[in-house]
Amino acid sequence: MLTNKALANYCEYTKRIISKAQYKIGSIYYDAPIDRIEQTASDTISIFLVINPPFGSDVTVTDVRIFDTGGDVWFDQKENISVKAYQEGVLYKFSFKFIGRAV
Repeated sequence: MLTNKALANYCEYTKRIISKAQYKIGSIYYDAPIDRIEQTASDTISIFLVINPPFGSDVTVTDVRIFDTGGDVWFDQKENISVKAYQEGVLYKFSFKFIGRAV
């Protein structure tokens, strides 16, 4: 089983490798600023993104993805997030829990 130290190391590695995020409206991806990356428990990190579409109308976000420092898609999540024209944006949160177990 992974030790607590190993789980902490995986959390630290993941925080370092995340480089950018994007969200999709229609067929176009837009950059989403990473607001912060927090270790919210000894085995969990949370990545907070700001989704703020550059439109003055209602839109639907259909995909959110995170990239690693090599520019590869590291995580991809299909979504159905409605953003109203009057909203300033949406704070979106990914949480990753690292679990150690014997194999």
